[in-house]
Amino acid sequence: MAAIIFMSHPMHTEAVANIKGRDEIMSMLFSVAALYGSLRFTDFGDKNG
Repeated sequence: MAAIIFMSHPMHTEAVANIKGRDEIMSMLFSVAALYGSLRFTDFGDKNG
């Protein structure tokens, strides 16, 4: 029984690791988007909308 659990464990670990890595990627993308938006606002003000 322990061997079966050990054999199936790495598959589940990889799926969880992919989900965990997604939040870091999305937070980086949104941080860059916020920085880009703030730089555009300081350069152009409120002329674009």
